[in-house]
Amino acid sequence: TPGRATPAEPAPAAAATPPPAQDLPAAAFTTPDGLTASGEVALRWLADAHLHGVDAPLPEAVVAWRTDHDPAKRPAAEDALTDAVTRLAAALAPQPNTLPVLQDADGYYSSPDTLWLGVAPPEPTADLRDAVLDAARAGTLDAFLSARLPTEPQYTRLVAAARRYEALCGAGGWAPLPVPGAKTRRGSRWKDTAAVTALQRRLALEGYLSGDPTGVYDEPTADAVERFRAARAVWAKRYFDAEAAEALNVPCQDRLATLLLNVRRWRHTARVGEDTYVRVNLPEAIIRYVRAGELRLVHRAVVGSGKTIFHRTLQRDIRRNATPVMHDAISNVVLNPEWKVPVRLAREEIGPAIDSDPTYAERHGFRIVTAANGQKMYVQAHGPDNALGQVKLTFPNSEAIYLHGTPKQGYFRYPRRDFSHGCVRVKGIVELGLTLLQDDFEARGERLSERLMKDAIEDNEKTIWYGLEQPVPIFIEYYTASVDDDGLVHFHPDIYDYDAATLKALAGQ
Repeated sequence: TPGRATPAEPAPAAAATPPPAQDLPAAAFTTPDGLTASGEVALRWLADAHLHGVDAPLPEAVVAWRTDHDPAKRPAAEDALTDAVTRLAAALAPQPNTLPVLQDADGYYSSPDTLWLGVAPPEPTADLRDAVLDAARAGTLDAFLSARLPTEPQYTRLVAAARRYEALCGAGGWAPLPVPGAKTRRGSRWKDTAAVTALQRRLALEGYLSGDPTGVYDEPTADAVERFRAARAVWAKRYFDAEAAEALNVPCQDRLATLLLNVRRWRHTARVGEDTYVRVNLPEAIIRYVRAGELRLVHRAVVGSGKTIFHRTLQRDIRRNATPVMHDAISNVVLNPEWKVPVRLAREEIGPAIDSDPTYAERHGFRIVTAANGQKMYVQAHGPDNALGQVKLTFPNSEAIYLHGTPKQGYFRYPRRDFSHGCVRVKGIVELGLTLLQDDFEARGERLSERLMKDAIEDNEKTIWYGLEQPVPIFIEYYTASVDDDGLVHFHPDIYDYDAATLKALAGQ
């Protein structure tokens, strides 16, 4: 066209140039020749995942590539291994329980395993995948995955114990020992060289006895039997009997399953890093008070009964007197507490006792009061016969659960101690209560006179409430296995059959 410039022909598009090799992200887990150091770490963690209660099989793409090292299969293996490790990292992280009380839709207390049983593992995020790759490329994958585990020492100890018991089971476990009959003379049983040798070998398997078997029921053997019995909630005596034999004859695989179950539970503890707390382990019936990360006190306890009754409406067994898995904060220390009898106990126990014996109320310090709603209530005055003992520790929960003393000290000597109506009785409650008060006073720069407190308890003239300025977290939990400082594993009674129900469900899966 006259007066118009002719447009130039467009230049041919430049061919896409691949970025230099050094600009490509390095493979995190694989090389043309095999696995990187991080790849080896990844395989080790995946192989050990079951010890943490996590299902993390080695991806088929990785297996296929490692079988023939076909270069074409390497990208798929890299992606599959990245995905598997990222999912493992997501599953390993603690998922703290946030529910104040674990209970079902009918209002009855639930197993801690309801927090995870049948619940899909958390989906990994893109950020977590990037963090896994960064750690793998930096050679810090082992530390990265370790840092995601619960920091509670019991978790680490239980995983280590599960590894030991898995090796024991893999080597054949242990053969059952003959159970002594009731009519067998104890002296003759102890002189049976073959039977004593078998017992010594069995005790050695779990670390309760060292050295070669002697065939003689000597002091080290008696000591080992006593330690074993104590660690299995059997009367801690120094002789081998049917009770000890039954505990020794629990199959290795059953013990391993219990360990793995408790590992799983620890990832759902409600604790989120508190360094001061009171912890009640229900199956063990033990209370621990930890202050600033240091164990201050350990007390025996009596917890809610595991007895069941059949509920006709629900068509299942229920435990009306169980203690719930829960968490709260101890806010008050009460000296010389009165006991307001719960409605059900008043209806089923105290009321009938008073009706059948006109002197019962006076002899046990009960008086009858009428609440604002017109409900008749029984209140037991403070004193040596008071069911709550000398001290009560309260925390504001919906279940009216608290820690308290008791005049019935005999129950504390039993190895299995689930006898209460739901609250937790504490042996040495005065020491625990006064220690909580002393620590609270010291934290605010004041001094508590222990003598005055003890005098107030001994005088027993009135009920005294002390509010803690810094309430102490309390965690009531359910662990049927624990590992002591010597590495010995303790198995505690499954008082509410939570283990039995969960293991049955897992077997069904």
